[in-house]
Amino acid sequence: MAFDPRLAAALSGATLRQLAHWRKAGVNRGAVLIPEISGTRPVLYSFRDVVALRTCVKLCNDASLQKIRRALDTLRGDLQEHDHLSSYTLVADGSSIYLAESDQAVDLVRRKANVVIHEMVDVLRPFYRDGRHIPPLLRPRAYVTVNPAVRGGVPVIEGTRVPYDEVAALLRDGLPPERISEYYPSVTPTAALDAADFADYVNSYDPPRNHVRLLLDENVSRPLHQAINAFVLGHEIVHLLDLDRWSGTRDETLYPREVAEGFHVILTNDARQMQRPREVEAIAASGWNTTGLGSTRRNPECTWSPALSSYRRWSSK
Repeated sequence: MAFDPRLAAALSGATLRQLAHWRKAGVNRGAVLIPEISGTRPVLYSFRDVVALRTCVKLCNDASLQKIRRALDTLRGDLQEHDHLSSYTLVADGSSIYLAESDQAVDLVRRKANVVIHEMVDVLRPFYRDGRHIPPLLRPRAYVTVNPAVRGGVPVIEGTRVPYDEVAALLRDGLPPERISEYYPSVTPTAALDAADFADYVNSYDPPRNHVRLLLDENVSRPLHQAINAFVLGHEIVHLLDLDRWSGTRDETLYPREVAEGFHVILTNDARQMQRPREVEAIAASGWNTTGLGSTRRNPECTWSPALSSYRRWSSK
């Protein structure tokens, strides 16, 4: 059995777009993680892949994607560690990423002397990512369990081999939980409701119809990024520093690149940008509609600091 991208995203906390981005190699850098079952359509992840993805998601809380790629290149290149990524304990402290081994760790970014790690990270435990609660991997719901020895790790009803989604499908078709035992005698009504609740959680990883991708320029602070993520739910908020090889790129080159990557809104803290003719021309040529504080917005309840301005694609709905 295998995990499709949506289920892998739900169990790891990564977004579908992150999974797609992490499957690609960067310039002179390897991919973050290529699924070991199938890296092309249909993309299928293994249980070990999901464990590794949870590690990457937790690292993203304290490190940029550039640092993560650099750390993985050091792990695979300099240290010649080629086991599956789930075999390693990787931790971040805001300044670097470390390979933890017993009571010390190897600095994979700055390549300095070994340091002592005071707190190990258990990637199987629940955590929060961008305001969303990511459940414990082995028991995402009280009556829904994940065991690599049972159906390859696909979530099942506790104590059975019944996949959660088959039970949830019956409830979705109108079957009362009290009658679920007619189809699966070992599944209780409470377990059936848990399966339906977990299925709703997995389905929440489907991009909504009016899903918006907002890119924060590198001059926008990290605290503001965290604040926006906490209050703007259901949309994708990406910081430019988390995109591999984007930092330091001239704005004139960034605008068409941002359009190609499917971003709908750019938020920048450069108050003088509209005073530079070449950048104004590049903005217009890329199809961005300039907006600022007090000007007309399609989402008027959103307000920013007076120093901030944003650009929205003309084709956005």
